[in-house]
Amino acid sequence: MRVLVYAAGIHRGGGPANHLRKLLTTLSDGGTPHEWTFIVNSQFPLPEHLAPTIAIEQLHVRGPVDRLYQDFFRQRVRASVSDADVLLNLADFGPLPHRLPVVTFQRNPNYYDTELLSLRHRGNRLNWELRRRLAHWVVRQSDLVLCPSRAMTASVAGTVGLSGDRVHALHHPFDVRSVAGGWVPCSPPRLLYVGHLMPHKNHHWLLQVFAASGLANDGVELWMTAAREDWPSAYDRLVYTAHEEGISDAVRLLGRVPPAEVPDLYRMSTLFVFASLGESFGFPLVEALASGTPTLALDTPIARELCGGSARYLPKDVDAAASQLRAAYRDDARDLEHWSQAARARAAEFCISWPTWLQRLEQELEAVHNVRS
Repeated sequence: MRVLVYAAGIHRGGGPANHLRKLLTTLSDGGTPHEWTFIVNSQFPLPEHLAPTIAIEQLHVRGPVDRLYQDFFRQRVRASVSDADVLLNLADFGPLPHRLPVVTFQRNPNYYDTELLSLRHRGNRLNWELRRRLAHWVVRQSDLVLCPSRAMTASVAGTVGLSGDRVHALHHPFDVRSVAGGWVPCSPPRLLYVGHLMPHKNHHWLLQVFAASGLANDGVELWMTAAREDWPSAYDRLVYTAHEEGISDAVRLLGRVPPAEVPDLYRMSTLFVFASLGESFGFPLVEALASGTPTLALDTPIARELCGGSARYLPKDVDAAASQLRAAYRDDARDLEHWSQAARARAAEFCISWPTWLQRLEQELEAVHNVRS
């Protein structure tokens, strides 16, 4: 089978870029019975070594208008005349040629959750609404949609009105060895939240919960990976709220932490607290579990899907969440160790490897191709 992969929307950094790079590496390392052609953004840094079964076409995209032209005209024509058997759109949008069966990934929960979309800045709302409608149109036209979680699958199918046989869950792969090492909380005790400063990440809610918990009076610190350059007004609001609550000395806003340093943050934290209102997957949750860090999460479908019974879940009400946070911190050492063991066991049970993920992806592509053949 010949697979054409469209990934022109993926640039240098972030989760999608890491995913594409690892996909290329896994295909090269493990071998594949199929032939793969990747259309990638010219800004995307390619791995040094690629298997002979992988061809690369680099595409220079000159802004959003050119991206639309490429997706829905130029690359649609190119895919239609190719010798491919199936087209895989790797990042939410992509060409929809009539001749080829199309499989499209959906990774952005904002397109399918009105609460998350409503949090976007007013100036950006029209842009997000247009992108949302475009994503829905691509989903309706695709033969199969793949999502990284069952929660995302349900959200896509329910919002767009697709049957379950056209929207499948394929959990992101995660190597638990990437955060290998024991959980050894440091002193002074700290709570950790890892997440870019974005509206749905809910940093301000967590800051309010921490203030209401009174744990700062016990010498506990709150560490959050919040960078001012990501959202200046929200960052300044965090600083102001911490000052108003009298907990500035207990709050550490870490900025952008290099990926190589993040595992140590998990291992050395007393508790990991995940405040996000919604995710397509939620890598910080599986990273914390794999690190053995006792985890609390805002009660959402994705948090329960990933963590199961290994986490404790916080209600949205600030005072109720603060009470539960305070009680969790004051667990005795033996309870926290059992909690840590449960977290590691859940990560080992839930997470799949890259070779397993690739095998399941190929099965999905083969099934779509066979239906059209």
